[in-house]
Amino acid sequence: MKITASGGQPIRRAAPEGDTTGASPGAPAGRTAGPAVRPVGAKPPRRGPGRVKVLSLQLLVVVVLAGLWQLLSVRGTLPGIYVSRPTSIVVALYHGFADGSLTAALGVTMYETVAGFAIATVAGILGGMALYESPLLERVSRPFLTAANNMPRLALTSLFVLWLGVGSSAHIVLVVTMVFFVVLLNTYSGFSSCDRDYLLLAKVLGASRWKLFASFLFPAAVPAIFVGLQLGLTYSFMGAVIGEIITGGSGLGALIATYAATYDSAKVFADLLLIGIVATALSGLIKVVESRLLGWRRHELRGLVKN
Repeated sequence: MKITASGGQPIRRAAPEGDTTGASPGAPAGRTAGPAVRPVGAKPPRRGPGRVKVLSLQLLVVVVLAGLWQLLSVRGTLPGIYVSRPTSIVVALYHGFADGSLTAALGVTMYETVAGFAIATVAGILGGMALYESPLLERVSRPFLTAANNMPRLALTSLFVLWLGVGSSAHIVLVVTMVFFVVLLNTYSGFSSCDRDYLLLAKVLGASRWKLFASFLFPAAVPAIFVGLQLGLTYSFMGAVIGEIITGGSGLGALIATYAATYDSAKVFADLLLIGIVATALSGLIKVVESRLLGWRRHELRGLVKN
């Protein structure tokens, strides 16, 4: 006896799993033909905005803010002696590169920033790993690290100048003190965030210490380490420039202090604009390295979204 629907059409039963009866030619065994059906109520995977759209919006924000700034300056709403004008800032930036003053100052500041950042990064990562490997060391050093991290770095600048003299050495030490603790604490936090169940399972299966480090501990710590590197990069530029403003020298901070003393706001903003551009470029470089090292994480998240 056939069971029919209200329209007289016979109702077909769904083929059981593994049954290929009624499947279209070429369909693999165990699957029926036809496109995959999204579950009722399920939302399609959400895609982020395209790169062109993001860059267009960013450019639009810059143009609108610069145009508003220029308009208010020309109308006298904003005093030019204090905030200058975007057109004057661009002209000052051009002349700074044309006469070589900005190029030389940028080279000095970049040397202090990169040198201090590199030293603090290496020392912070190694220190964070040592704290993770030795719980006794972590417990003993915790109050000392906390006290040292809470010390005002700028108050120590005069001591650095007294010890090392006026020059790049004092600025590099200031950068190291500002970046080291950020990288250290983030590295330790990253290693501590590794799943203990994975570590225990790997030990039961006979994994060596190097295998545990390379396959479990380090991949788990990399995201936190890069967060520390991003913050450390910001602090490194801050330390180098502020150190030059306080103690003098031949970097961008010294130029900013000189121009501010003479009320040349256009050159002050030109130097600040240059610092922002260079810092953004270095931050983007760190992002590229992070995306290369954490490519597996991006594919993993995409798989979770699709599922």
